[in-house]
Amino acid sequence: MDNQSISFGSFDAVLDERIEAVCTRMFGENIQVLKKSVKDSLVKSYLTIEQVAEKLGKTVKTIQRYERAGLRSYKIGRSRIYFEDDVEEFIESSRKNKNL
Repeated sequence: MDNQSISFGSFDAVLDERIEAVCTRMFGENIQVLKKSVKDSLVKSYLTIEQVAEKLGKTVKTIQRYERAGLRSYKIGRSRIYFEDDVEEFIESSRKNKNL
């Protein structure tokens, strides 16, 4: 499973890793400018478990079940966060496999 427990300090490393991947896929040049923009966007795009549940019209327990089924999340301290693109990717993949 891809779920990870990370510290607050490690959160920047996770963001940097995701930013590097997105920027490399999209652009070969001007990476530094793009990385800052993407990082700002990612920081604004994370959700709490309650927000994911509300967005999908599901319960928190259902979201926890989705985690066990492969929904990627990150544990920071006692909280768990989800990136919107991971939630959307999981939902799309689940619809294709008819698991939802």
